[in-house]
Amino acid sequence: MPPRKKASRSREDKSLEEVLWDAATALRSSMDAAEYKYVVLGLIFLKYVSDTFMVRHDELARLVDEQGSEYFMPIAKRNIVAGRKFSEMLAQSLNRYQNRTIDAAQVMAEIVEIAKAIKVQRKRGETTGLTERELAFYDALTSNESARLAITTKPCAPSRTN
Repeated sequence: MPPRKKASRSREDKSLEEVLWDAATALRSSMDAAEYKYVVLGLIFLKYVSDTFMVRHDELARLVDEQGSEYFMPIAKRNIVAGRKFSEMLAQSLNRYQNRTIDAAQVMAEIVEIAKAIKVQRKRGETTGLTERELAFYDALTSNESARLAITTKPCAPSRTN
């Protein structure tokens, strides 16, 4: 009596693992088993490198934000526009103090306000769903007058050359 074939289930009924296993079996069917190890070893190596990269990436991302770390990068270096804005705010406060238009307590109050603005800047990425680099890019675009004009004006129709 010939061996019975398993009743094949439709693709929708199979789990992801079963679909992947069937695809691997279909690809492997024309390959000698001795050659198949090179494919598997390559995939295992790729997975190892990918995992190692992600671990290091997450570690460095944490260290960039950690203030005592040698990798710490203040907001002025990550977002030049925001850094310039906060530096100007601080410089204005100090200039008014030096000109004796405000006293030390008012300077401290303004520094606290600047710190709150920096905190809001950091939270802005979380609320918008943008990374710090994307925020820095959009801040640079909006601070550049010609870029702002290009964004707000209607796009020109492409010119046709015949």
